[in-house]
Order: sequence, then structure tokens, then C-alpha cells
Amino acid sequence: MHVSSTAPLTFLPALDTALAVLQSSSPSYLLLASLDAGRAAAFEGGGAGWDGPLAAAAGVRGVVEAAAARGVRLLPGCADPLRITFAVDSLLTPGAAACCGLGVAEALEAAGAVPEAALPGGAVVLACGAGSGPRAVARFAAALAAVLGARDAGALPMAPREGAGDAGVGEEPCCHAPTLLSPADALFGGRPVEAVPLSAAPGRVAAAALTPYPPGIPAVLPGEVISESVACTLQATLARGGRVTGAADGRARVFFVE
Repeated sequence: MHVSSTAPLTFLPALDTALAVLQSSSPSYLLLASLDAGRAAAFEGGGAGWDGPLAAAAGVRGVVEAAAARGVRLLPGCADPLRITFAVDSLLTPGAAACCGLGVAEALEAAGAVPEAALPGGAVVLACGAGSGPRAVARFAAALAAVLGARDAGALPMAPREGAGDAGVGEEPCCHAPTLLSPADALFGGRPVEAVPLSAAPGRVAAAALTPYPPGIPAVLPGEVISESVACTLQATLARGGRVTGAADGRARVFFVE
């Protein structure tokens, strides 16, 4: 897209807002094309292409279950058979506290097993794909052993305690924020906007979506009131190495108080 050099200064922010309504926060057209090709290939021959990935997912799930005695917990709630969600308990308080999911994910990646997502509260999500097979299962088993070794050596950070602004293990922050403006009115109503620190955002009306990564699900939408718990969760995500689209620098765009 080309924008004229004579466009008014207010045009580019308005264009950016309009495109944000239509675009993903992290589009990859090569990835989208590969997903289409992968789905087509997977369903050729009656879906036999899923046999290998499903077997790999079952193998990864078995590795997690086999490590239960060492404080690795398989978490329920995932309906996708190719995804496995688990948490690693603290060595000092098994079953009562978990290691930070972001720290576990970082340790897994360093050992050669890249997770799909993780939460500060403790949950780590693994995903098997078209290329997953026995080697992927063996690689994960070795990586999990390395993670447990790091945990036993005290090298993994702890998950935040409940009530400290983070969701619990495997949970998202509960967001039932009051809506004061419709998304269209918030995005295109022309109201003046200011950027404030997340610590000062509770009670203010969001002018843009605030999306923590992980997990990549908006915590607040334009026009909604930012709650204290959501602001704390977003701050904790940034503090633990995550990202927040809409507040990457720790500041949120909100409307002036009228």
C-alpha cells in the first residue's frame, strides 16, 4: 500500500487503526499458504496423513504422564488431540505451586523442543504437526529431562501467586469488562486519546485492543473499561518476557476522561 506524501498527519494513524480491524496481529502469508497445502495433503487418502502426528502426540502425552512422579502434570481442557498442555511443579511445593510457564518454555526451547505457547501461571502448550514422529517424541523426552534438571537445580522461575495479577495454571484472566463504547465508536469516533502507564490504566476506557503474548488472546477490546486485574496481568506478562500488543512499551492508549 502506498500513501501520498501530501497526506495529512492524522491520516496514517487512522489508516493503521482501520487495517488493525482486518488484519491479524502477526500475519504470515507463507504460513497461511502452507496451512492450506498441509490440510489438503492431510486429507488425501481418507485422512491417513494424520496417523503419524496423532501417534506422536500420544507419545508426547505418555512422556508427560510418565513424569508425574517428578511433578509434571498433564492439564485438562484441550480438545485438540494434537496439542498437549502441562505444567511443571515446584520442587519445594509439589502440587501447590508451579514453575513459570515462560521459564519452562525457554528451557524446553534451549534443549531442542520448541513449545507452541506458555503462560506465566505455569501452563505450557505443545503442538504436533504434519512432520511429527518418533524423533519428535524422543527429542521432547530429552528436553523435559533437561527442564527437570534445571528445576531441581533451582534454575527455573516460579509462577506468580494467585492474586498477584496473573491467571492460575492453565487459565486466562477472567475478563468481563464493562463496555462503554462500541468497537466502531471507539476506533473511529475521533475521540482524543492519550497513552498512560499500565499501572494508571485501571478504570480507563481502552482505545485499542490489549493482547498479551502468550497466549495471544485480547484481554481488553476497544471501548471496554480496563480492570485492575487485567492491568496487573499485562504488567506481569511484560515483566516475564512476554509481549503485549497495544502496550509494548508498558503504556496503553486510552481515552481522555470526559
